[in-house]
Amino acid sequence: MMPANMAAPRRRALVFFRDDSSLHVARLLADDLATCGWDTDFAWVDYAEQGRPLLSARQLEVGLRGAKVTYGFTPYDDFRSDLLKRYDAVFSAKFSAHFRRRVERRQWRFLRKRPCFVALSPGLEFTPESGLVARSVFDVVCTDTEANAAYLRGREKPGGEGRGPAVVRYNPLFVRRRGTGASGAIRKIVFFTQSASPCALESRRSVARLLRDVASAHPDKELVIKLRHLSTENRNHTHVEAWGYQDLLAAEGPLPKNMCFEHGSMESILDSADLAVTCTSTAGVEALAKGVRTVFFLSFDRSETDPLVDKMRVFLEGSGSIVDCDQIVALDLPTLTDDWLNATLLGGDAVRDMIAAIDAVDVESGIGPANWLRGAAADLMELARSVWRSLRRP
Repeated sequence: MMPANMAAPRRRALVFFRDDSSLHVARLLADDLATCGWDTDFAWVDYAEQGRPLLSARQLEVGLRGAKVTYGFTPYDDFRSDLLKRYDAVFSAKFSAHFRRRVERRQWRFLRKRPCFVALSPGLEFTPESGLVARSVFDVVCTDTEANAAYLRGREKPGGEGRGPAVVRYNPLFVRRRGTGASGAIRKIVFFTQSASPCALESRRSVARLLRDVASAHPDKELVIKLRHLSTENRNHTHVEAWGYQDLLAAEGPLPKNMCFEHGSMESILDSADLAVTCTSTAGVEALAKGVRTVFFLSFDRSETDPLVDKMRVFLEGSGSIVDCDQIVALDLPTLTDDWLNATLLGGDAVRDMIAAIDAVDVESGIGPANWLRGAAADLMELARSVWRSLRRP
């Protein structure tokens, strides 16, 4: 029995990331875990060896916010039983295909216990039939909305065979950090860009014109365009931005004096924002969770061609947060619906619910001589492939 004056040992988490979005989720997760007595190490899966680096040095520095990368891996060698066994839980919003296969096949070398494997939600889940199901091989699956949680729980025992993952509603982007929807004076407006949406050039041009109109109509207010990345970054990302707002606005002439671009951290930009505007970005939900008044603009030119618009309308139904062009220019903003906010955003107990699900996992399952031998064979194969790749490099 532990002496009464002895503090319980802090638990350890290892969080994998590979791009800007999974890094952002990883850093917010570490903040939440720290409030529950956990220490977090960060593991970067770097795709540079494949000729497609996903993060720049600047993005790493901004995203980590003073933390350090503890381990660096390639997408071929990120499953290390000897390292993973040091942790109580291993997290990622985007595990590599290699890591997922090793977990699914139980190809590991754990002798007494293993870590709990937790798949985080990378953002808004518009395609639960693919993204959520792909993560169902892990012990705990975190998702954003109750509808998506119910969808995955309904698949916990496909065909009546086996036990599915524990499903919990937790996404650090959705956790309330302050009171929501402040209604004070608007001095600083922030527009959050995204790479995949709007997806048409005409659509982006119409959004750029709208932003210029807002800045011109309100010279006493600062309008900041928050860039997801610089023009030299994210060229190998899943979603590549074809037409950046810097170029689109420059083509229309000099910027209004009260308009500028920002590429710092989400935390710093949200701390000073009075109004957040976006189209279909998860950043809008994060802004709401940080207590920033937020609206969504979905009626840009050719919006009917954008595959995310209808999904966003469904997600925002009943929120009171969708505005049209005239409302934004006039800053005639609706009042958000408390019922929708309370149903969508998460409280501080969400991370404790996730930890409770982690504690309920049997970390002695899937351990035995057969698993150890499969893991050892997989490690040897990966070592052979690594040697082969190194020999083929020029």
